[in-house]
Amino acid sequence: SIQSNTGYRSFQTLVVDNGSEDGSHEIAEKKEGVKLKKLERNLGFDIANNKAIYDNPEYDYYLLLNNDTEVKEGWLSSLVETSEKQDAGLVGPKILYPDHTIQSAGFVNPGNKNIREGLESEEFNETEEVDAVHGAAMMIRRDVIEKIGYLDEIFSLGNCEEWDYCSRARASGLSVYVNGESEVIHKEDKTKELIDSKLVYLL
Repeated sequence: SIQSNTGYRSFQTLVVDNGSEDGSHEIAEKKEGVKLKKLERNLGFDIANNKAIYDNPEYDYYLLLNNDTEVKEGWLSSLVETSEKQDAGLVGPKILYPDHTIQSAGFVNPGNKNIREGLESEEFNETEEVDAVHGAAMMIRRDVIEKIGYLDEIFSLGNCEEWDYCSRARASGLSVYVNGESEVIHKEDKTKELIDSKLVYLL
């Protein structure tokens, strides 16, 4: 979906393989325009993303994208446009369930509440400032990383890292926006379903 639906003028797809054993890294390696970093074991979401950012310091934006997502046409251009127009440090798309209802149009305090969850996709197409965006697809401007650092690796199993990072950004005077015209389908927790761990259930 990235190759089919990303019309943005200049982007690079970086795939971090977290020690997979199903041959998926070999598929990624054969894809045109994909740069692969293979890790020997699964180090978790935050560590993997941090390694990709650290090894590739030359980009203006870093968009963290879960492996259980499908991007819709025009998704990336809308996010970059919002960042430039609103001077936003972080921008997220509207996250949809597979049935195209809204999973998240950002988060708001108190209660870390998903905004507009359960509404039909077409019921929200606006751009607005939020407290945090969903970590399944989160675009970070390079100067944000230079100012507040990388993802906190204590969250590497993949929960609450977006809340932590967005909170740190806002505490540093940076804004966080969601763009309802940018759409990403999130199949949610497909990786965790394969993990036999009691800790996953606590998360």
